[in-house]
Amino acid sequence: MSQLLLGDSLFAIRLLPALAGAAIVALTGMIAREMGGRAWAIALACAGSLCALFNLAVGNFFSMNAFEPLFWMGCVYLVVRIVNGGSPTLWLWFGVLLGIGIENKHSTVFFGVGILVALLLTPERRHFAQKWIWLGGIIALAIALPNILWQAQHHWPTYELLSNIAHSNKNVALSPAQFIAQQAVFMNPGTLPLWLAGPILVVWFT
Repeated sequence: MSQLLLGDSLFAIRLLPALAGAAIVALTGMIAREMGGRAWAIALACAGSLCALFNLAVGNFFSMNAFEPLFWMGCVYLVVRIVNGGSPTLWLWFGVLLGIGIENKHSTVFFGVGILVALLLTPERRHFAQKWIWLGGIIALAIALPNILWQAQHHWPTYELLSNIAHSNKNVALSPAQFIAQQAVFMNPGTLPLWLAGPILVVWFT
């Protein structure tokens, strides 16, 4: 669709990833506002997201990595809205985003599992007594189903790829501390104090 609508110039190839990166920053501000943040809190949150080195890197080329954080952030925003008393029908849109996210990149399944566990471990488990979250799950499954069927018909090539990578030298084994340190580098060490002080700043600026 990108090639059909925009062509294959360098500008066209970079346009959608750049728009996805901009949307991620906007969603960061929307989430901060939904969590009670006022102007300064929203500005700080957006600045931290804008300066995230990983987002700046993947926002420069067309790949599924440019859109994965966008779908995740969209899902997080909807969950926060629902937790804050928003309409439970938002679970339907959550299902849409989650399903498209899985189509985009299979690692979104881990994100979905994380949301599921978080709901089960908190009072928000009450949503499982309503139909909307189940309908959202059905929508997500229906959107992802063609991909799942294709994987099954072709002997699970993604699993084979990951298995081959695991037995190669591509992945680097890291300790938990090394992994956390690497995430700080990916996000931007300069903004690390902002992330660490996040809860304090939310209270301060609200």
